[in-house]
Amino acid sequence: MLRPRHRPEPSSEFATLHRGFSIPGTCNEKDGISSGQRPCSGCQTAFHTYALEWDQSVSPQQLRWYLDGVNFYTIRQDQVDAASWTAFSSGQPADFVNLNWFTFGH
Repeated sequence: MLRPRHRPEPSSEFATLHRGFSIPGTCNEKDGISSGQRPCSGCQTAFHTYALEWDQSVSPQQLRWYLDGVNFYTIRQDQVDAASWTAFSSGQPADFVNLNWFTFGH
């Protein structure tokens, strides 16, 4: 599961990779492998473009999160155990991409 998200904190963002449900799991479950909370000026008040790029042309492969065309977080294939990356990248039924954006207002 790939999840950029906004929390109730004003103007912040996160990018997180989850795989599986076991704790601690292969991707540091329940928290996942994450950018942690990052400031995002105006994320709750203006339109923004979000993107996720899966680059298989480099070694190790990379997942990159972008906000308005700027890469703000990258996870490399070597940060995840080989079996999990192979399962994830082969599209096994238990794996999926989930993009969530949460915004909260008054």
